[in-house]
Amino acid sequence: MNCGKLTGELDKRQKPEDRQRLVPGAKKPTLYNHGSPAPQSGSDDSSQGESPTVPISHLFRFADKCDLLMLGVGLMCAMLNGAYLPAVMVLFSNSVDKFARYGRFVSFLDKIPDFLQSINVTLQDARSDSDLLLPHCDELWEFYNHTAGFSCERHAHYDIYSDMERNALYFIILGVIGAFACCGQVFFLLVSADRQIVRMRLAFYRNIIRQDMAWFDATSVGELTTRFTDDIGKIHNAIGDKLGCSLQFLTASFTAIGLSFYYGWQFTLVMQCCSPISFLAYCAMGVAVNSTTANESQAYAEAGGVAEEVFSAIRTVQAFGGQDKETDRYSRKLQTAHDFGVKKSLALGLGQGFSNSVMFMGWGLGYWYGGKLIRDGEYNTTEMLSVLLTAMLFVQCLGLATPGLINLNLGRTAAYSVYTYIDKMTKIDSLAVDGIQPRTLTGTIRLKAVHFTYPTRPDTKILKGIDLTVTAGQTIALVGPSGCGKSTIIQLLLRFYDPDLGQVSLDGVDIRDINVGWLRRNVGLVSQEPVLFATSIAENISYGREGATMEDIVQASKEANAYNFITKLPDGFDTHVGERGAQLSGGQKQRIAIARALVKRPKILLLDEATSALDTHSETVVQDALDKARKGRTTLIIAHRLSTVRDADTIIVMDKGQVAERGSHDQLMSMRGIYHNLVSSQWSVSSELPINCILEDTGEF
Repeated sequence: MNCGKLTGELDKRQKPEDRQRLVPGAKKPTLYNHGSPAPQSGSDDSSQGESPTVPISHLFRFADKCDLLMLGVGLMCAMLNGAYLPAVMVLFSNSVDKFARYGRFVSFLDKIPDFLQSINVTLQDARSDSDLLLPHCDELWEFYNHTAGFSCERHAHYDIYSDMERNALYFIILGVIGAFACCGQVFFLLVSADRQIVRMRLAFYRNIIRQDMAWFDATSVGELTTRFTDDIGKIHNAIGDKLGCSLQFLTASFTAIGLSFYYGWQFTLVMQCCSPISFLAYCAMGVAVNSTTANESQAYAEAGGVAEEVFSAIRTVQAFGGQDKETDRYSRKLQTAHDFGVKKSLALGLGQGFSNSVMFMGWGLGYWYGGKLIRDGEYNTTEMLSVLLTAMLFVQCLGLATPGLINLNLGRTAAYSVYTYIDKMTKIDSLAVDGIQPRTLTGTIRLKAVHFTYPTRPDTKILKGIDLTVTAGQTIALVGPSGCGKSTIIQLLLRFYDPDLGQVSLDGVDIRDINVGWLRRNVGLVSQEPVLFATSIAENISYGREGATMEDIVQASKEANAYNFITKLPDGFDTHVGERGAQLSGGQKQRIAIARALVKRPKILLLDEATSALDTHSETVVQDALDKARKGRTTLIIAHRLSTVRDADTIIVMDKGQVAERGSHDQLMSMRGIYHNLVSSQWSVSSELPINCILEDTGEF
């Protein structure tokens, strides 16, 4: 059995049907329709006082055979670790009884010094060897004239040293057993839990990153982070060493109550008369804690989402002096979580306090009744102490098992939420293996009667029957006022979304029938805000194509006009760009983003406001790179600066989700329509370029 492989069973490119399953035994289904966010822990269920959970067995959904073996060994060690505690109590009771008997024997010897002198036995010798007195019991009886209390049959032949030597050996054996059991319990359960959690985190991460954009639009990134850390942490607590502790104390409880009934059922019944009340208090406490924990977790997740949002836009927050406002917003979320936490703490405090008070009342009753039984001669010291200690251990261990059982229930609730994310199906799966993967691609694009509405804004229609054809190798520019649907077309071409009506096709094939991963590998995208990762320049460029060689990276950087500035850096291509590319200028980041798009050698290039955020000098350099990049490729350009699209083969002017105008720059200027007005307005507010750079050869103005 190979216990070294943790993630082999999680295929990076699963088929959708392989993941189409429900969380077994869950109270509610865990698959949700495409585009809908996963249910929140603070939903109606939790507000009704009941949180959805999964069965205990399905907490171990990610366990392999090796993990189950370690789990079994760990649980057996936990049971052994629990069973030896009551045995120690019984052995302790026996030892106390022997000490008490020996004390009575010494007191008896102190009463007969004259007799010991008459038989030439010293007091110290009699204490050390009780057998010295045994042959003289009849003489002792005669010596004290048959006085009551002066009979040695009950006291003679008692060797405290031998008895304690034997008990000490038993204690050592129990200690060794307990040490090995405790070590096995903690080691095997923690290793098994850690291995399962690694797989669970990987499955969670892989399924989240394969979701479509509609789902991300409706889901808080901060909440995802909280689920990824807090909820999976609760599952780890539920299946790790805390599970072993619960089983250990439960085993100790039931072993203790069994021994207690064995040594004295009457005394045990009296001792346990208050236990049902304590047990009911713990049950009520568990219900109250469970009903508030899910809401508390949801509130903290929302607070985490606020913090994530603020930290990611900290410059904007500080620029507008919004620190106090955002602090208040975060505080309100924390206050909600705090309120639920107070309720949970109150339930825990009242439950444990009441249970402890009931437990001590039971002990007081037990001491009183135990003294009565010993006085009446119905129990000896060993029996009374054994029953008393094991009965007390029963209640104590039940109380110690409760936190672990609460963790188990919290883990079941957290697992429902985590498994919901893991099992969430997506309509647009970039890692799926199904779909057409054409052998060749020319790059002809067609949008036919496309209607589209963003799932998060169902009342706002973005595209209204768009018809558009781009032939292979052609450069098409999309212009128009903000919100007219330009960027939406690019997102449909990348299949971040699917149209509500109509068809988007590539070389005559509906892109919904094409493998999503193949489609995106053959389409290059350069956005307005380049996203770079906190690693080297070479790594950032290589993200464009899996398996890209250094030669590919260098060639792509040359095509993007980035090679010269990269080689001038102290570490060249190994230069770390910093968090989100903070070590580079805007123009440098954009050229690296262009190189990343070109390293995949795409047949189709999408440029979404690629130069709008740059200064004039950087724009010129980047525009030269883009002009080189689009040669021989089907290119769609979205731009607000119309001077960058005047050389496009066709310019499409969009307005309110429809194509309003189309044609070349000169044709559109002569029409004196929307495009003419856009150019005129840009010229009137621009002091960067002379008029002839914008309206060259148009005859306008």
